[in-house]
Amino acid sequence: MGLVLLLLVACSPQDAANSVVRQAAGSVAQPIVEGYMLPAQANGVTRCLLDAASIEELRALAQDVGTTGGTRPRANVLALGTRPAARACIAAAGLPQLPGGA
Repeated sequence: MGLVLLLLVACSPQDAANSVVRQAAGSVAQPIVEGYMLPAQANGVTRCLLDAASIEELRALAQDVGTTGGTRPRANVLALGTRPAARACIAAAGLPQLPGGA
């Protein structure tokens, strides 16, 4: 309990808010990525996508929490998959790339 409290105190409110946004964005991105690969692979690919995204892009994805896909979140996820940083992360992990990239 003490360690959790210490960690919470060490985090700034902005870091905590960004963490919540990242988790929400991941909950939107993960099922979309799973539409292209196995769930175990999708976990790693989703992490790479979130790492490559800006906080504004994460917020845009997080706005779609509770929806069942749709063209906007799918387009946002696939666009993130074309980022050089995301593609490099995915390749380094030996995971399949999302469609739309070179």
